[in-house]
Amino acid sequence: MIISEKLPEADPSQYRAQILNCLLPDYLDLPKDTRPVEQRDTFTTHDAQDIFKFVLKKILIPDNFNRYLRVEAHGLFDQEYPDKSDYKYWGYIKTYQDKQSKTSFCALLFREDEFIDLIKTHLEECDPKQIIKDVKKEKPAYLHPTGKARMPVHKADQSTVNAIILKIDKLDFIEEDMRNALITGEAPDSEIPIDGSQHQ
Repeated sequence: MIISEKLPEADPSQYRAQILNCLLPDYLDLPKDTRPVEQRDTFTTHDAQDIFKFVLKKILIPDNFNRYLRVEAHGLFDQEYPDKSDYKYWGYIKTYQDKQSKTSFCALLFREDEFIDLIKTHLEECDPKQIIKDVKKEKPAYLHPTGKARMPVHKADQSTVNAIILKIDKLDFIEEDMRNALITGEAPDSEIPIDGSQHQ
Protein backbone atom coordinates (compact mmCIF):
# COMPACT_ATOMS: atom_id res chain seq x y z
CA MET A 1 0.00 0.00 0.00
CA ILE A 2 1.25 3.45 -0.87
CA ILE A 3 0.17 6.20 1.44
CA SER A 4 0.47 9.63 -0.04
CA GLU A 5 0.15 12.84 1.82
CA LYS A 6 -0.79 16.01 0.01
CA LEU A 7 1.86 18.60 0.58
CA PRO A 8 0.78 22.17 1.22
CA GLU A 9 0.80 24.26 -1.91
CA ALA A 10 3.61 26.78 -2.11
CA ASP A 11 3.93 29.93 -4.14
CA PRO A 12 6.36 29.02 -6.97
CA SER A 13 7.57 32.61 -7.10
CA GLN A 14 9.39 32.16 -3.79
CA TYR A 15 11.73 29.69 -5.50
CA ARG A 16 12.29 31.82 -8.61
CA ALA A 17 15.47 33.46 -7.34
CA GLN A 18 17.08 30.17 -6.29
CA ILE A 19 16.18 28.47 -9.59
CA LEU A 20 17.48 31.34 -11.69
CA ASN A 21 20.66 31.47 -9.65
CA CYS A 22 21.28 27.77 -10.30
CA LEU A 23 20.63 28.08 -14.03
CA LEU A 24 22.15 31.52 -14.55
CA PRO A 25 24.49 32.30 -11.63
CA ASP A 26 25.20 35.86 -12.76
CA TYR A 27 21.64 36.73 -13.78
CA LEU A 28 20.40 37.97 -10.42
CA ASP A 29 22.13 40.11 -7.84
CA LEU A 30 20.68 38.29 -4.84
CA PRO A 31 20.91 39.88 -1.38
CA LYS A 32 23.64 38.43 0.80
CA ASP A 33 22.51 35.88 3.37
CA THR A 34 23.87 37.02 6.74
CA ARG A 35 22.96 33.90 8.68
CA PRO A 36 25.73 31.54 9.86
CA VAL A 37 26.91 29.39 6.95
CA GLU A 38 25.64 26.14 8.47
CA GLN A 39 22.11 27.60 8.74
CA ARG A 40 21.72 28.68 5.12
CA ASP A 41 19.24 26.79 2.93
CA THR A 42 20.93 27.38 -0.42
CA PHE A 43 24.32 28.64 -1.54
CA THR A 44 25.07 31.22 -4.22
CA THR A 45 28.13 33.00 -5.55
CA HIS A 46 27.70 35.50 -2.70
CA ASP A 47 28.39 32.72 -0.17
CA ALA A 48 31.74 31.62 -1.61
CA GLN A 49 34.05 33.57 0.68
CA ASP A 50 31.89 32.89 3.72
CA ILE A 51 32.13 29.15 3.04
CA PHE A 52 35.87 29.37 2.35
CA LYS A 53 36.45 31.21 5.65
CA PHE A 54 34.09 28.86 7.50
CA VAL A 55 36.18 25.85 6.49
CA LEU A 56 39.48 27.57 7.26
CA LYS A 57 38.22 28.50 10.73
CA LYS A 58 37.30 24.85 11.32
CA ILE A 59 40.70 23.45 10.33
CA LEU A 60 43.10 26.21 11.41
CA ILE A 61 42.94 25.65 15.16
CA PRO A 62 45.71 24.79 17.66
CA ASP A 63 44.72 21.13 17.95
CA ASN A 64 45.37 20.74 14.21
CA PHE A 65 48.81 22.39 14.25
CA ASN A 66 50.58 19.13 13.32
CA ARG A 67 48.42 18.85 10.22
CA TYR A 68 50.55 21.49 8.52
CA LEU A 69 54.00 20.55 7.26
CA ARG A 70 56.78 23.11 6.94
CA VAL A 71 58.45 22.68 3.55
CA GLU A 72 61.91 23.99 2.76
CA ALA A 73 62.97 25.35 -0.63
CA HIS A 74 62.73 22.67 -3.33
CA GLY A 75 61.19 20.29 -0.79
CA LEU A 76 58.36 17.87 -1.46
CA PHE A 77 54.83 18.15 -0.15
CA ASP A 78 54.45 14.78 1.58
CA GLN A 79 50.89 13.72 2.28
CA GLU A 80 51.53 11.34 5.17
CA TYR A 81 53.20 11.83 8.55
CA PRO A 82 56.51 9.90 8.80
CA ASP A 83 55.93 6.34 10.07
CA LYS A 84 52.21 7.05 10.46
CA SER A 85 50.39 6.45 7.17
CA ASP A 86 46.94 6.97 8.69
CA TYR A 87 47.80 10.54 9.70
CA LYS A 88 47.70 12.86 6.72
CA TYR A 89 48.81 16.43 6.31
CA TRP A 90 46.17 18.95 5.28
CA GLY A 91 48.37 21.84 4.25
CA TYR A 92 51.91 23.12 3.91
CA ILE A 93 53.83 26.16 5.14
CA LYS A 94 56.50 27.62 2.92
CA THR A 95 58.28 30.87 2.14
CA TYR A 96 56.78 31.71 -1.23
CA GLN A 97 58.59 33.83 -3.79
CA ASP A 98 56.33 36.12 -5.80
CA LYS A 99 57.98 36.33 -9.21
CA GLN A 100 56.06 39.44 -10.24
CA SER A 101 56.67 41.65 -7.20
CA LYS A 102 60.05 40.07 -6.41
CA THR A 103 59.01 39.73 -2.77
CA SER A 104 58.47 36.75 -0.48
CA PHE A 105 55.86 35.90 2.13
CA CYS A 106 54.95 33.07 4.48
CA ALA A 107 52.37 31.00 2.63
CA LEU A 108 49.92 28.28 3.55
CA LEU A 109 49.41 25.94 0.62
CA PHE A 110 46.74 23.33 0.04
CA ARG A 111 46.45 20.73 -2.66
CA GLU A 112 43.25 21.77 -4.40
CA ASP A 113 41.88 18.21 -4.46
CA GLU A 114 42.53 17.86 -0.72
CA PHE A 115 40.89 21.21 0.05
CA ILE A 116 37.83 20.11 -1.93
CA ASP A 117 37.60 17.09 0.39
CA LEU A 118 37.94 19.36 3.45
CA ILE A 119 35.06 21.52 2.22
CA LYS A 120 32.91 18.42 1.69
CA THR A 121 33.75 17.20 5.18
CA HIS A 122 32.49 20.39 6.83
CA LEU A 123 29.72 21.40 4.42
CA GLU A 124 28.28 18.66 2.23
CA GLU A 125 25.53 20.76 0.65
CA CYS A 126 27.74 23.06 -1.44
CA ASP A 127 29.77 22.60 -4.62
CA PRO A 128 33.43 22.80 -3.49
CA LYS A 129 34.86 23.27 -6.99
CA GLN A 130 32.51 26.18 -7.65
CA ILE A 131 33.31 27.71 -4.26
CA ILE A 132 37.04 27.71 -5.04
CA LYS A 133 36.39 29.09 -8.51
CA ASP A 134 34.22 31.93 -7.13
CA VAL A 135 36.74 32.85 -4.43
CA LYS A 136 39.52 33.03 -7.01
CA LYS A 137 37.37 35.40 -9.05
CA GLU A 138 36.87 37.69 -6.06
CA LYS A 139 40.64 37.84 -5.38
CA PRO A 140 40.54 38.44 -1.60
CA ALA A 141 43.69 39.83 0.05
CA TYR A 142 44.48 36.50 1.73
CA LEU A 143 44.57 34.57 -1.57
CA HIS A 144 47.75 34.84 -3.61
CA PRO A 145 46.67 35.94 -7.11
CA THR A 146 48.29 33.48 -9.46
CA GLY A 147 46.83 32.09 -12.64
CA LYS A 148 47.53 28.40 -12.15
CA ALA A 149 49.33 27.49 -8.94
CA ARG A 150 51.02 24.09 -8.89
CA MET A 151 52.93 22.18 -6.23
CA PRO A 152 55.35 19.24 -6.65
CA VAL A 153 54.39 15.92 -5.13
CA HIS A 154 56.82 13.37 -6.61
CA LYS A 155 60.48 14.16 -7.15
CA ALA A 156 61.10 11.12 -9.34
CA ASP A 157 58.67 12.00 -12.11
CA GLN A 158 58.42 15.75 -11.27
CA SER A 159 54.61 15.54 -11.18
CA THR A 160 52.60 18.43 -9.78
CA VAL A 161 49.02 19.11 -8.67
CA ASN A 162 46.81 22.20 -8.54
CA ALA A 163 47.38 24.31 -5.44
CA ILE A 164 45.73 27.04 -3.39
CA ILE A 165 48.18 29.58 -1.95
CA LEU A 166 47.14 31.70 1.04
CA LYS A 167 48.98 34.59 2.69
CA ILE A 168 49.06 33.67 6.37
CA ASP A 169 49.44 37.25 7.63
CA LYS A 170 46.27 38.21 5.73
CA LEU A 171 44.12 35.52 7.38
CA ASP A 172 42.78 38.04 9.89
CA PHE A 173 39.67 35.91 10.54
CA ILE A 174 41.90 33.20 12.08
CA GLU A 175 43.00 33.46 15.72
CA GLU A 176 46.23 35.45 16.01
CA ASP A 177 47.95 32.74 18.09
CA MET A 178 47.36 30.19 15.34
CA ARG A 179 48.57 32.55 12.61
CA ASN A 180 51.74 33.27 14.56
CA ALA A 181 52.26 29.55 15.16
CA LEU A 182 52.04 28.81 11.45
CA ILE A 183 54.51 31.59 10.64
CA THR A 184 57.07 30.79 13.36
CA GLY A 185 56.68 27.02 13.38
CA GLU A 186 56.22 27.03 17.15
CA ALA A 187 53.17 25.11 18.35
CA PRO A 188 50.50 27.23 20.06
CA ASP A 189 49.45 26.50 23.63
CA SER A 190 47.53 23.23 23.37
CA GLU A 191 47.88 19.57 24.22
CA ILE A 192 49.38 18.35 20.93
CA PRO A 193 51.57 15.23 20.80
CA ILE A 194 54.47 15.85 18.44
CA ASP A 195 53.84 12.61 16.54
CA GLY A 196 50.24 13.48 15.76
CA SER A 197 48.97 10.41 17.61
CA GLN A 198 45.94 12.40 18.79
CA HIS A 199 44.52 12.42 15.28
CA GLN A 200 43.21 9.66 13.10
